[in-house]
Amino acid sequence: MKNSLVIIGAGGHGRVCAEIAELNGYKKILFLDDGNVGNIEIAGKTEDFIKYLSDCDFFVAIGNNNVRRSFLYRIMENKGQIATLIHPDSTVSAHATVGVGTAVLAGAV
Repeated sequence: MKNSLVIIGAGGHGRVCAEIAELNGYKKILFLDDGNVGNIEIAGKTEDFIKYLSDCDFFVAIGNNNVRRSFLYRIMENKGQIATLIHPDSTVSAHATVGVGTAVLAGAV
């Protein structure tokens, strides 16, 4: 795990995932988004992920499954590291497998 995380998608889910990332030890969190998301600072467009490949982990918080999958594959093809975010107030069995790029939110069992 690197100290910095790039979240692709700055909507509501991306913001919740940023909170989980902070609780998991990420010191710097950047958002990339192609739209206008209001009062949150955006570091660039989604295609700018290439700039951060060597310094940051990534989490894709885009709601559309096909678009999210496409970004995950593109990041991995470029040797980017995909984060898995598990909220400390969730319960995950020691026998469970949590896939790469998954977010387990607070209160989940």
